[in-house]
Amino acid sequence: MSGENEQTDILSALRASIRAWPEYRRYQDCEKQMWRVPGLKAGVDALRRDIYAMGELDDAAYLAEARRLCEANADLLANPDAAAYLEAEAGLCRRIREYYRVINEEAAVHLP
Repeated sequence: MSGENEQTDILSALRASIRAWPEYRRYQDCEKQMWRVPGLKAGVDALRRDIYAMGELDDAAYLAEARRLCEANADLLANPDAAAYLEAEAGLCRRIREYYRVINEEAAVHLP
């Protein structure tokens, strides 16, 4: 049972650490700001889904889709609240990837 308690304590400490990151706080603040504009969060979420789906495309299709998304979402991307949110999300994701990389190195998980 003490192993489960230790794991719970470690995960609780990790959650608290993440919530203290400036990247996390900025992301939360930007998300709150977007909710103040009707439809903005939904529009950004649709764009985020489209961007995520691009990961399945080959190089030529990826570039064409990136151009298409930029053109189709020019107004959305020009919105300062939407742009700040996307930048904050990217910063938070970079920080999470840093932790993920360290965890994999420490666990000696060798990924291609």
